[in-house]
Amino acid sequence: MHLEVRTADGTPAASADVVLAERHCRLRDPALAAALASRCDAAHRLGVRQSLLCLEQLLYPLWDDATRPAT
Repeated sequence: MHLEVRTADGTPAASADVVLAERHCRLRDPALAAALASRCDAAHRLGVRQSLLCLEQLLYPLWDDATRPAT
């Protein structure tokens, strides 16, 4: 699956802005991530067109945890 990352004004984001400095991060809510991943996988396997929205819902908390870690 390929994703196009865009900035707030709609222009394509540079790859350097998207790649994280660290290769892993601590999740604040692993149960939420597991539930979203399961739902995303099931929707994709069933061919549901909204599986991309499900993937987006999974990526937002992952990105948030990676860029703004809990203190």
